[in-house]
Amino acid sequence: MNRESKIIKLTDLDSDHLAKVMSRAFQHQPNFTYIFPNDENRFGLLKFFYSFVLQIGLQFGKVYTTETQDGAAIWISSEKKMAFSGLIKAGMLKMPFIFGWRSFRKSMMLNSELEKTRKQVMPKCHWYLMALGVDTIHQGKGLGSALIIPGISLAEKENLPCYLETFTEKNLAFYKKHDFRIIDKKQVSKDGPHYWVMVRD
Repeated sequence: MNRESKIIKLTDLDSDHLAKVMSRAFQHQPNFTYIFPNDENRFGLLKFFYSFVLQIGLQFGKVYTTETQDGAAIWISSEKKMAFSGLIKAGMLKMPFIFGWRSFRKSMMLNSELEKTRKQVMPKCHWYLMALGVDTIHQGKGLGSALIIPGISLAEKENLPCYLETFTEKNLAFYKKHDFRIIDKKQVSKDGPHYWVMVRD
């Protein structure tokens, strides 16, 4: 494994580089084109969003990346309750002003839908793969598998299941390769995107 592919656990965010990487990886995902329909400003909004998500991962779970930060796997432990103070520290209070009211309302509705589904499907302790992204220029090189394995190994060591949702059908084969199985297919509201719920026992 070369230097670029060496997986490490992120301990702090010393720049916005990784947030930019995740923004590029998810810029055209159906959930984000739904929340941020304007193509021109989506990247900047996603950069703020993934700065927030990475901070959440550092506070309430594990974040795995490479030494050159070419992607990240963000895992959240269901045993760690997200304290409101931690969400504020991550930047939640800025969201309505940065996203705009309409996009903020959509993002809150989508998040509420995902949380409701996760609690129904996985009421017991588990590890939640909140996000797995690889920079566009490094996709298709096996980096996604390298990033996801540490979290899976941690869950196996603790004898806990894993949970994720994906809004992209082509991702299903990748996750099945890592022993996730499809539990359900749902839609976010009548005009929102579809998503697939997957569990690894």
